[in-house]
Amino acid sequence: LGLWRVYGTARLLGQGEPAESRRRLGLWAAALLAVSPTLIVSAHAAKPDSMMFFLAAWSWHFSFRYLQEGRARDLAFCSLLAGLAASTQYTAAPLLLLPLSALGARVLSGDTLSLWTCAKLSVLSGAAWALGLFGGSPFILLDWPSFWRDFQDQRGIVGARELAGLVVVRNALEFAGPWVGGLALLAGALRLLAFDRSKAALLLTPAASLIGLLSLSAEGDWARYLLAAYPAFALIAALGVEWAFSRLPRRAWATALALAALLLPGAWRSWAFDRELILPDTRTIFVKSIIETGS
Repeated sequence: LGLWRVYGTARLLGQGEPAESRRRLGLWAAALLAVSPTLIVSAHAAKPDSMMFFLAAWSWHFSFRYLQEGRARDLAFCSLLAGLAASTQYTAAPLLLLPLSALGARVLSGDTLSLWTCAKLSVLSGAAWALGLFGGSPFILLDWPSFWRDFQDQRGIVGARELAGLVVVRNALEFAGPWVGGLALLAGALRLLAFDRSKAALLLTPAASLIGLLSLSAEGDWARYLLAAYPAFALIAALGVEWAFSRLPRRAWATALALAALLLPGAWRSWAFDRELILPDTRTIFVKSIIETGS
């Protein structure tokens, strides 16, 4: 469901382009995430990361809806879903910047919003985000002392570790597996900065903020902590892939070649992980042999 939403958002990203190009943007973005090792590992785990990714994907979608149509309700939905994502996994908290980035992107696109209107929309966004956060995790308010104590305990546990630093950047570049997703991400980011400042502000500001915050954290080297930014990574990378694809002949084999280049690196790494999960559990075999031999 998260991939489906990213596919639709990628088509919004290509608004103004031919329908064929918009469909391809959706295809590239969904293909990159379909084999993402981090997403696949998280889907096998009894943790809330997949739900957080789903909510974040919807939040990014409504941020684009607001950029294109300027409706306050889209900005409110973006904020509400960002808050729900944060209530699901606290590493999504930097998505609080997403509605503000969408507001700034709208101004950069030429919308002459007054300072008072920007202030009202910012307050609306903050309230909707808080509603999502505390609506999804009401215990934060109901038992604030316990929440704060546990938060401080967690900080104490990881406090002795080194800061993640540039490991977070490497994790971002490997969001879809080795090399290809990272190259596409860099190409797409450069194109946005060169040709579309409003979309660059919307996509790059929250994603770069999350990378920066995690680089200053002792736990930031966990790749799954970047999942809230994965929709943005896929959208930016899709732009880079479409730019490279436009240089190829418009033939079926070219599309197949592009898809193979996107899918194979991540699929190979993801399969290597899955293969380990289906191997026999040697611990139970060892215990069984002890019982049978009596030794």
